[in-house]
Order: sequence, then C-alpha cells, then structure tokens
Amino acid sequence: SDVCSSDLEIRGTRVLPATSVSWNDATRFAQALSGWLIANDRERVARGQPPALPWEDGAPGFFRLPTETEWEFAARGGEAQSAAQSQRVYRVQGDDGRPRNVEMAEIAAVVTAQDPAPEGSQVTYQGRRLPNLYGLYDMVGNAEELAFDLFRARRPDLPAGQAGGVTLLGGNAQQPLDTLGVGVRREIPFYTPRGEVRSPVVGFRLVLTAPV
Repeated sequence: SDVCSSDLEIRGTRVLPATSVSWNDATRFAQALSGWLIANDRERVARGQPPALPWEDGAPGFFRLPTETEWEFAARGGEAQSAAQSQRVYRVQGDDGRPRNVEMAEIAAVVTAQDPAPEGSQVTYQGRRLPNLYGLYDMVGNAEELAFDLFRARRPDLPAGQAGGVTLLGGNAQQPLDTLGVGVRREIPFYTPRGEVRSPVVGFRLVLTAPV
C-alpha cells in the first residue's frame, strides 16, 4: 500500500509505493489484514492481554479505504478551517515547530527529466518530500490514492449526479506540479473489456476505524 512513515525525522526512503492495484484489490487487502488482526486479538485477549485494535460497543476496529472526506482531512493535516479549503498545498511543520506554508515542489513528488523514476516504475521513492502536520508523506503526487467512495460530481452544498467509477485523489508523479493539489480528484472505471482497471500510478492508503 502507499503508506508512508509518520516519523518526522525520516527524509526519504528506497521504498516504492505499491501500485497497479484495483479498488477490489485494495478492499480485499484491507479485509485480509483486518481478519488477521482480529484473529490475533482473540489470542491476545485469551492470554489476558489488551487487544491491539480499537473497539466500539463490543465490535472490533478494522481497516478500509478512506472516504474522500477522511482522506482530504488527513491530507490537510487536520486543518479543517474554511480558509484552508481553497489551498492546493498542505502546511508543514517549520524549523521553529510552528506550521508554515510551502510551495508545491516541497511536498509533491513528481517525475521529471532531472529527477527520473527508478527503472521500471512510473512513481518514485516514498518520503522524499516534506510531510504534513500529521506526519504523513506523499499525500499529493507520487502514487494517486484510491477512495472508498464512488465518484460523483460535486456542487457547493452536496454531491450531484449519479455515482460513477473509482475515485482517485491527490494526483500522481506523472503530472505537472501545477495540476496537483489536496483537492484534486478524478474518476476511472472499475472495469474495461480486459478486466479490472489497474494503473502503475495508483496505490492506496488505509484508515483504521471502528463502528460508530
């Protein structure tokens, strides 16, 4: 998955995002991971240890793809003020420990002639740009990320039109910097005549949640 370290001391890795996954691949991975962790927690509880997953009203937590709203909230580092909604970049922690504004090139990993992708890849190594205020890397650029929601057109007050295909968020490493942003979203189909759609620039990031 396209999960980057939240350690603010890390400045770059030699790890590529896992890409060429379909929406169904990502949900199956989340299901398998959740099932393994739930079974592990049963053994922990039997040994008198606390569960590793959060619980709510007797039901265990689980992993899934994020909704668009969850993804954008995380991408913005928890900054949900209306003034921040029009900004294409997320803020980062400055050297003085306070949030500061940045240029897109400081946070978005893109492939250029001067900074090519590793051989055989269309994305680049994770964690080579600045993390957001939550310590999350590569929320803009690099691997485009799958959302749980089906794609729908937007209007100011609510979604509009019928639900469509797969929703991708954040843009990818093959796009110019001026086309990227926290609010960037696009639609791709679930299937073509050849089967499930998988792209070398599409990955995913899971959220850990519990029933409400």
